[in-house]
Amino acid sequence: MNKKIQKKIALLCVLAMVSTMFSVTLPPFCKTAKAIVGTFTYEDVTYERSLADNLFYAINYKSTEEHPTLVIPPSLWNSQRNERYVIGGIKENLFQNYSFQSVTIGTTGVYTIGANAFKNASTIGDFTLTGGVSKVSASAFQNFSCGSSFKMSGMIDIAEESAFEGIQSNSLSIGKMRIMGKRVFANSCLKNISFSSEVQRIGSQAYAGCDNLQTITLPSSCDYLEEVATDAFPNNKGMVVIIPAGCTSITSYHFENYNNFTFELDSSFTTEDSVYKQLESIGANIQFAEPTATPAPTVTPTVTPTATPTATPEGTETPMPTVTPTVTPTVIPTVTPTTSPEVTEVPVPTATPGGTETPMPTVTPTATPTITPTATPTVIPTVTPTTSPEVTEVPVPTATPGGTETPMPTVTPTATPTVIPTVTPTASPSATPEVTEAPVPTAASDPEATPSATKPLKTGDTFVWKGLSYQILNQNQVACIGAVSRKKKELVIPGTVKINGRTFSVTKISKKAFYNMPKLNKVKLGNQIRVIGKRAFEKCKKLKKVILGKSLATIESRAFYLDTNLKVLDFSGKKLQKVGRRAFSKGKTKKTVLVPKGGNKKKYYRLLQKSIV
Repeated sequence: MNKKIQKKIALLCVLAMVSTMFSVTLPPFCKTAKAIVGTFTYEDVTYERSLADNLFYAINYKSTEEHPTLVIPPSLWNSQRNERYVIGGIKENLFQNYSFQSVTIGTTGVYTIGANAFKNASTIGDFTLTGGVSKVSASAFQNFSCGSSFKMSGMIDIAEESAFEGIQSNSLSIGKMRIMGKRVFANSCLKNISFSSEVQRIGSQAYAGCDNLQTITLPSSCDYLEEVATDAFPNNKGMVVIIPAGCTSITSYHFENYNNFTFELDSSFTTEDSVYKQLESIGANIQFAEPTATPAPTVTPTVTPTATPTATPEGTETPMPTVTPTVTPTVIPTVTPTTSPEVTEVPVPTATPGGTETPMPTVTPTATPTITPTATPTVIPTVTPTTSPEVTEVPVPTATPGGTETPMPTVTPTATPTVIPTVTPTASPSATPEVTEAPVPTAASDPEATPSATKPLKTGDTFVWKGLSYQILNQNQVACIGAVSRKKKELVIPGTVKINGRTFSVTKISKKAFYNMPKLNKVKLGNQIRVIGKRAFEKCKKLKKVILGKSLATIESRAFYLDTNLKVLDFSGKKLQKVGRRAFSKGKTKKTVLVPKGGNKKKYYRLLQKSIV
């Protein structure tokens, strides 16, 4: 046989084998879908395998219906080949200008929606995407119109420029986002924004033209936040920025550029917190959220009489038993409340009739009432006297030695006291009662009488001292977490700070503490500071000189990254052990490193050389 013919036959055999290998018959639910050499069609959508990641991407769409229903599943199963085909995304321009009845898309999280994919498209019903998206490309949903509900759940890693610009819907709900490009939601129908703690960047004019925007809710943590454009938000009148508990800094958002905003702080904030100080420094309109009211339980008081002494002095009537509720917390079965609660006791005669009356003690309840009982107990129970009674309140005689009748004491609480003060005599009554007056509570013994000027500090609390914000790490140490004003040109961070009579060592500069301070040119760190956190001074582009303290041991990654004008690093100590990746940038000129006498210059050179990019 001719060699040429043999080669042709061999080539045909190979092609047949390849064709058989890639010929795929999908299960019945895939209807007319079929795959040929990595391509198949399902529900009018054609998918093609990508050799780069082995995922299938929607590349073509044809439908004869006027308002088709679009369904893109997260994956398709080939029962014949026992394979699952994972859908990785939608190519650019695919559904542009289409009008759908509804759209349902499922993802596995690794998903890309191409540029202009749904630009100028619309739905009569809902648009639903579940599972998260890696990237929403530029203008993917620009001018998209949804007749009902538009919902994208899960994390969106990147939303590029104008990704959702001009989107309109009766109900718009988009999940957490990490990176938002320029004009990402410009001119959209958004009414409320709630940022997640994972947000990293918010681009220029991201929400420009959102005239219906009413509230912006910040995350409680800004650990990942890198950059917020100075013009990211519209300066809408009446806009409310909600700041939740746990938020320690809002300087990265550039709120000084928005004079129409009102800032609502969680009720747990005080005027001493760093966030309040930061807002106050820019002249912001600040208000505190109403604390959540907890309904008090209704308690029915029980009347428990005390014993009555058996022997009384001649001419003196038996004291009335004291009616004391057994349940102290919330109810006093007494009379009409007045403005100032005072319990006034009757003057008590001394042992010798005709003697000088003892002074009248005044007891002020220490708690604020919560419930007013609807009825006043009037029954005075009869108690069998014992030989040695225990008296819980000073006996109240009906007549004084002079014959003048003494009025009964009046108990006048405020709205609803929670604590009932009890005055206990020091001696039990006898044949000739000797009464010792109960001590009057002083402000020192009453925690609510004179409230402390400042609340006790505990681990995690923040405070401001000399223009810098600090957070308590433990009983003796604090970290510097930022500056009240971002317009400082020089920073001197001390080794110790003093607050409420306590002295703390400043041992750390926190992550992003002084990130992107545009005017900062010189920094001096105290001798107790051991760690400079990640990105602590990143993007301080005018920073020229840094004086580092004697205890510094660690400079974490990107601490001085993009500080291109940094020229002098002055090390005062010899304890440097670690410098993170990209801690410094090369900049325009060579850096001068000053090492203390006797310091290991080679070690410093080696550590710094690896960290400069």
